[in-house]
Amino acid sequence: MRKKSVKTTAKSTEAITETAAKVKETVKAAAKKVEGSAPAEKTAEVVKEVVNKAPEAVQKAEKTVKTATKTATKAVRKAAGARVKEVSLEIFETNVSLKDVEKAVKKDVAEKGLTGDICIYINAERRAAYYTVNQEGSDEYKVDLGNL
Repeated sequence: MRKKSVKTTAKSTEAITETAAKVKETVKAAAKKVEGSAPAEKTAEVVKEVVNKAPEAVQKAEKTVKTATKTATKAVRKAAGARVKEVSLEIFETNVSLKDVEKAVKKDVAEKGLTGDICIYINAERRAAYYTVNQEGSDEYKVDLGNL
């Protein structure tokens, strides 16, 4: 998978480089026309022509950059490897998701009107999740894992 991601990123980089080169060529050609023309009217026409073509070149460059960015982002995500979807804890015939424990603790904290940093401690023997708020604990700061 990584080889594909590197190739895709390289192609995107080439596309950006090519588009930038085209824009650069257009500007250089316009500059030569301006240098070679003596009358002010002709210079004004060339400048107008460049100004009219510039938005198209910029739009093409923006599209290329957006496409390259999306491709590179996908490649980086693939290269990063697998993601953990969920972590569950099985203790004494109790199966509980750590996300569910976190939600239950947050709900309990909100019901008690507490605010601050929360630390959760799981006690397997008692089938409970104890927590502290701002490093302060209490016997009341617990959630029964059997009810989740």
